[in-house]
Amino acid sequence: MSRLRCFAIPSLSALLSGALAAPVAPPSFDQYPFTGPKFSGKPAAPVLRTAYQKTFRAAIRDSNARGPNFAGRYTIAEWGCGAGCVSIVIVDAANGAVHPGPFRNLGWDMRRYEDRIASDDPQFQPLEYRLESRLLVARGCPEETACASYFWEWSGSEFKLIRKIPSVPLQEAGGSPALAADAFYLGRWKIVEAKVAPWADEKVRKPDAAEMKSLVGTTVTIEAKTIRGPRALACTAIRYAVKEYPADMLFQGAFSEMHDRDKSADPVKIAEGIGFRGSPWKTLETACGNEIDYHFLDPTTAAFGLNDYVYILKKQP
Repeated sequence: MSRLRCFAIPSLSALLSGALAAPVAPPSFDQYPFTGPKFSGKPAAPVLRTAYQKTFRAAIRDSNARGPNFAGRYTIAEWGCGAGCVSIVIVDAANGAVHPGPFRNLGWDMRRYEDRIASDDPQFQPLEYRLESRLLVARGCPEETACASYFWEWSGSEFKLIRKIPSVPLQEAGGSPALAADAFYLGRWKIVEAKVAPWADEKVRKPDAAEMKSLVGTTVTIEAKTIRGPRALACTAIRYAVKEYPADMLFQGAFSEMHDRDKSADPVKIAEGIGFRGSPWKTLETACGNEIDYHFLDPTTAAFGLNDYVYILKKQP
C-alpha cells in the first residue's frame, strides 16, 4: 500500500520576504582585480587627438604626470565641468593614448545612491576607482539623465557596464542623513581681507573696489542646507560636494587659463603667491547660482573668487 508523503512548501510571501531581506551586493573592487604588471617609471606624454582633449589639456597633463591611479597602468584624469559636475578621460601611462570615459559630464542631484549614500553628505564621492582594480564606480547623472550608481569594467580600451543601481530623490528616501556634526566647513566665516586676483587684467576691466569694500568685514554662515551672508554670497539651492583641487583647478581653472595664455605662468607658483601651500586643497562645491566655490588653505582659512578679487575668510568661534 502506498503512503502519501507530505512536503512543507514555503509560502510565496516567505520566499519574497527572504529575497528582499538579502539584496545583491554591489560589485566590489576586489572582484575585478588588475592582474598584469603595474606600470613604473615616467608616464608617457598624453597624445591629445581631439579638440575636446586639447581643450582640457592642462588638467589631463597634470593628472598624468602624477602617475597611474587606475587598473595598474592608467590614469583617470578628472576636472570640473561646473558646480557639482565632473568630466574624465583615461590616459595610458605606457604610450600616452587618451581614451574617453563612459560619460562626457557626470552631474549629481539631491539623491541617495545604493540606498545608503546621500549626495549632500560631506563624504560623498561621485567617482571611485583603485590602482589595483579594473572597476570604475560613478554615482550621478551622466549627461544629466538616468541618475544612478554605475559600475563599469575596464577592458584596456573601453568600458563595459556591468551593473546599474537606480538612485532616488532624497525626499523619497526619507530625507538625507544628517550632515556630520564636525563637517569642517559648517559655521561662521568672516571675510578678513581681499586681494586683486592674479587673473585680473585692468586693461580689460578694472576691479570693482566698491564691491570689495562692502564685502570685507562681513560674515558668511555656511549651514547644512543654506549659506547666509551678503546677497552676492547667499544661497539656498545647495548641493555640497567636497573635492580636492590641484593648483590648476582653483578658482574654476583660472590659473590654468593663465598658463594657456602665457606658458611661463606656473599655476603652482601663482597659487603660492596668494597663500596656497602644498597640494591639493579641499574645495567645497556648492552648486549655487553664483558659481562660488570655497577653497580651504587650512581648516580655519578659506578663499573664494568674485569679480577679479580673491577674498580670504577666517572661521569664527
